[in-house]
Amino acid sequence: MTKKNSNILKGKKAKLPPPDKLELTEWDWTTLVAAWRYYENGSTIASATFPADIMHRFFSKGSQYSDEARRTIAHQFAKTDHGMRGEGDWEWRKQYPIHDIDRAPWCKFYRFCEGYVDGFPTVRFKHEGLRDAVETEAFHVDATGRWYPVNEYINAPMLETWIPDEWIVEVIQPSKENSNDN
Repeated sequence: MTKKNSNILKGKKAKLPPPDKLELTEWDWTTLVAAWRYYENGSTIASATFPADIMHRFFSKGSQYSDEARRTIAHQFAKTDHGMRGEGDWEWRKQYPIHDIDRAPWCKFYRFCEGYVDGFPTVRFKHEGLRDAVETEAFHVDATGRWYPVNEYINAPMLETWIPDEWIVEVIQPSKENSNDN
């Protein structure tokens, strides 16, 4: 047994790389993909909260994973369609209404990943409490019909924070040069 493994067994902390430098190990990736495929077609609260768990673990400000690891994850989820984006056929779920508990969280997560890869639109909005219009990066989810601010979603993915349509002044699509998929 190596010294590193014996420290883990004795409850001692293993020395981690500096923050923002962790790369995905083969185990991380296998576990993430296996859980994703299981939860994506689930009908439990665990299935509905798994996208938020991914956000917290890999994308939050406190995440110790590298930007390359985040891009890899976002690219995988953004480019894989299992009918959870809101455009798919959801008719089969009507006979099992409880299954729809996980639809919105997955749709939000997929759209976030697409924006992470392709660049997020900038939404200019204004409401009566604001003197001037405010700009923020956001992503639109067809299944809910809402614009979600990126930073709020990263910081609290379980909260339902969106920009009401009546506040939106303008949506500026990202240019291809701003894509994170370079």
